[in-house]
Order: sequence, then structure tokens, then C-alpha cells
Amino acid sequence: MFKNILSLIFFVSIYQLSMAQGDFVSIGVGPGMLYADNSGEYRAFKFKIQPAATISINKQISDFLSVRANIGAQMLNSGGYDPLNHRRVVNWGNQDQAFDFTGIAYFLDVTPILITNPNSQGMVASPFHFYAGLGFGAMYVEREQKVLKNGLIIDGELVQGDIITTNENNIVPYIPLKIGVSTNLEYEWDYAVEFSLMTGLNSEIDGNNMKTKTLQPDMIGQILFTVRRYIGRPW
Repeated sequence: MFKNILSLIFFVSIYQLSMAQGDFVSIGVGPGMLYADNSGEYRAFKFKIQPAATISINKQISDFLSVRANIGAQMLNSGGYDPLNHRRVVNWGNQDQAFDFTGIAYFLDVTPILITNPNSQGMVASPFHFYAGLGFGAMYVEREQKVLKNGLIIDGELVQGDIITTNENNIVPYIPLKIGVSTNLEYEWDYAVEFSLMTGLNSEIDGNNMKTKTLQPDMIGQILFTVRRYIGRPW
């Protein structure tokens, strides 16, 4: 139901925004990662890289400013803990917190975008545009998660415990930060590389809200390679 609502809002936005010249639609794909309590050991570089994809509609407000609506999805995989017999996992289980999960996050956000070097009339245009934006959004997370119940560790070994697997879902509001560079070919098509960071306003993406990591909110980071198609003339 939530995914249908996201799609409806996005395509209504496309209809309303596409009437302005200089606007564009874009498609982006690339790798993404999750920063969460149970998503890996970051100091040891043990975490999962998962695919992500977005569709965007951009409305140009002025030379410097535009507003972008983004809808997309990213696969999620905690990567698990190796070995399982970690006292942290037992403590999580005692508080009904997941130690492992797989799933997908569907996200929608609206982000004002600032272009640092826009085209100026009478001046030679830069071959590249640099931009950044900060907005607000919400993601719907579906996941299959695992919780270790009645865990017991003796001499560093897990000797007792039951793994309970359940299907869960929840909504996480987030703050999107986008930084990128795009070509400025002054034709119908342009291309961009963009870093996107989605900082959750809670720690619920992974089914674990113990907040034992260095930064408490759950975060999703993506590097997206995008293709833009201008609806009207390039701005």
C-alpha cells in the first residue's frame, strides 16, 4: 500500500513539474551500503554492498536553485555477525533486537538543489556543473530478520539458543544529502555522478535500535551514475 502511495505522489509530481522548461527527468543506478547496528564490522571493512536505483524529476527555479523529487529502492543485507557467538548478539536477543536481516528499502524525498556554477548569459559555460542539496523524505523498509533467543555463551562458544525468523516492515523518516557533478553539454542529455546519504531520524532500518555504533542514526549511502533527459531546453 505504501509503495503505491509513493508511486502516485511521484508521478503526480512529474505531471505538475514537467510543464516548466529547463526541467529534466533522470534515472540513476549504483552501489549502496547500510550503516546500522547489525550491518557489519566497519573498522574491518566487513559489510555488504547492494544495488540501488532512483528515478527523479527536477524543476529549475532559478539559475542557482532547483527542486528535485526522488523515488527509488535499495536492496539491504546486514551481512550477519561472524562468529555468531558474540555476547553482543546474545544481549540483542534478550531485548528482541535482530542480529541479521535481508530486505529492501523504498524511498521518496523532495530536495532543494543548489548549483554552484550555473550557466551565465554571455559567458562560456563550464563543461561540468557541481551541485549539492539537503531535503526531507521517508522510506518504507521490508525485511526478513533474525533474533537469537535464550542465547548462552560458555568459554566464548554459543552452546544454547534459538534463532527466530520473522517478516517485519516499518517507515523511517530521513534527511537526504546529495552532492554531485554533472556534464553540461547544452543538448538534450546530460550525465552525472552523485553521492547520496540518507540519514534516518531513528535507528529502525535494520530491526535493531540498540544504538551501539559510533553514530546513532541508521544511514544509507549510495554512489549513483545518472542519465538526464531535459523536458524543455537545458537551463
